[in-house]
Amino acid sequence: MDLSKLPRLSQTDPPPPEPAGSAGPGGAAAPEARPVTRATFCWRCASEIPAGQRFCGKCGAPSAAPPLDYGRTPAGVVAVEVWFYAIIGLALMLWGGTFARYEISRLFHKPFHTNVNWVDGPKEGSEVDYPELEGHPLWNDSAIFTFGLALALGATARLLALRPSKLAHALLVAALLLAVVATLYNLYIAFRWFVLGVIPIISLLLAAFGGYLIYDQRAALAAAAQKSAPDGGTTVRGSGGG
Repeated sequence: MDLSKLPRLSQTDPPPPEPAGSAGPGGAAAPEARPVTRATFCWRCASEIPAGQRFCGKCGAPSAAPPLDYGRTPAGVVAVEVWFYAIIGLALMLWGGTFARYEISRLFHKPFHTNVNWVDGPKEGSEVDYPELEGHPLWNDSAIFTFGLALALGATARLLALRPSKLAHALLVAALLLAVVATLYNLYIAFRWFVLGVIPIISLLLAAFGGYLIYDQRAALAAAAQKSAPDGGTTVRGSGGG
């Protein structure tokens, strides 16, 4: 019996060839304007895109959404950070403002009055100097004011960095350095309080916040450098002689 003459019960069609540029086994990226195989919605205007179309019929956007850029911070997020740093920084500077007034008085050789007098000892009847006040308010005031100044400078630098310039870059560097100094100084003040047997909650909180502030300032400085560099920081040199 010749089996070749029997009718074939089924026939499997070969798979259609893959379109050029489609994603292969290696994970190659597909083109942005591929026709959709089923109805979907536009990533830009949320209008329906019928199957087979490459672009949205309402706004003209490609059917495939562009990849997200995680390397840049949206301007709205930067504005929120600027306001947050500015408000908290000014509040801390007002809180520790006695230290600033004391240093300004020393700078201009003017007397600084604490309105507290010695009640005994060799200085009885004379005014107590600010660093000698009971409870060491100079320690807390100086630590709080320095950290507030770091936040305020960071807010100013982040605001100016929206438009890259040499001044913005210099302020970002200064803000990063001041954040490091303010954090280390709060750790130093915390250590001095620990020696006296006191738990310095404020200095510890500011030092912890300072770790995040240093990280954030470094990220802002790197983003500003990448933004100001040509072609995203890639320099292309010509092949000519010389």
